[in-house]
Amino acid sequence: MYEEPNRLPEPFDLPSPNVMAVYGFGLLAALILGFGLYLVAKLGYVLVLYAILVGVGLGHFMALGVRWGQYPLDVKRPVILSATALYLVFNVLLYWSSIEGVSGTRPSFFGFLAYRAAQQTLAFGFNPGALVNPIVWLLEIALSSYVALRIVNKTIARLKLESVPTPVTEFVLYLLFQGHGTTEIQAELANRGWTRPVDIVRALDAAEAAVALIRTPEPSKPPEL
Repeated sequence: MYEEPNRLPEPFDLPSPNVMAVYGFGLLAALILGFGLYLVAKLGYVLVLYAILVGVGLGHFMALGVRWGQYPLDVKRPVILSATALYLVFNVLLYWSSIEGVSGTRPSFFGFLAYRAAQQTLAFGFNPGALVNPIVWLLEIALSSYVALRIVNKTIARLKLESVPTPVTEFVLYLLFQGHGTTEIQAELANRGWTRPVDIVRALDAAEAAVALIRTPEPSKPPEL
């Protein structure tokens, strides 16, 4: 049986979030993945496999940025999409810079894009054509971004859990399970020493993160009600 505490542990003293770390690691990931998969793709190209690999690599790099910058806030989808698009642009630029035309001169960048759209194969020599390939590129960005976003969001949820003492998260979960609303939970936290709005928001976010991860902080089971 869960017993309501009379006093809760003091809030953690956390550093200020640094979103630039997330952007920086996203940029680094785009450059590394763009170059790395440019080399690997010379051996063969399978769209879905490469899109997933890019998403996993990008997600883990940006998750490192979340950790490095102590950024327990939601990373917006446009940030992930931008990093994925930057990877693709850098990857294409590498291909463009490595080729020469028949006369020994490099074709224009947009001419190269048109050629690639007409000639690129997805897997096992299958070429969907110039009209379909640009759509495929957009789908590649969407798939990679989706995979990356799931990884980043899971890291953010864990960081939210770690930013609040476990007894506090358990207490908020207990109140939620009892059907209390946000205002009531804020009052209960304030009665137990958690009076700063920023700390109350962190406590609520930690409980939400615990539910999102389908687990509570250690011990890894919900309080007995």
